[in-house]
Amino acid sequence: MAAEFQGKELESRHADIFGTLYDIGKKFKDDELHQLGREGKAKADPSWAFLAANARDDKDEELMRLSVLEWVKRDPKRTYDASQSVNYALGMEIARNALLEGIKSNAYSGGSVLLILEKFRRANDREGISQLMETEQYKGIKQ
Repeated sequence: MAAEFQGKELESRHADIFGTLYDIGKKFKDDELHQLGREGKAKADPSWAFLAANARDDKDEELMRLSVLEWVKRDPKRTYDASQSVNYALGMEIARNALLEGIKSNAYSGGSVLLILEKFRRANDREGISQLMETEQYKGIKQ
C-alpha cells in the first residue's frame, strides 16, 4: 500500500514538473523545452494531458497525439471513448488500431470483442466495424 502511494505521489510530481517545463517553454518560446515538457507530461499522466491539450483555446495537437499514444498503451478502450467524446479523429484511429491489434493477438475474450464492436457501432465507426468483422476472432464467435 505504501509503495503504491509513493508511486502515485511520484507520478504526480513528474506530471507537475513536466507541466511546468511545458508552460515555461511555451511562454519563452523555447521549442526544445516546450517539447520536452510535452513529452514528459504525456507520459506522466496521459489522460490528464489529453484532456488539458483538448481544453486549451489553441488545442495542442502534438500533446494530444503523444498523450493518446501513451494512454492507448495503458487502456485502449477508455482512450477510444475519450477521443470519441471530444471528436478527436486521430485519437480514435490510434485507439481503434490498438484495439484491433489486441483482438488479433487474442488479448480479449469473445465478450470483450463484442463490447468493442458495440463501441464501434455507437461511434458509427464503419472502418472499425468492418476491420473487426474480418478478424478470425470475430468469425469464431459468430460460428
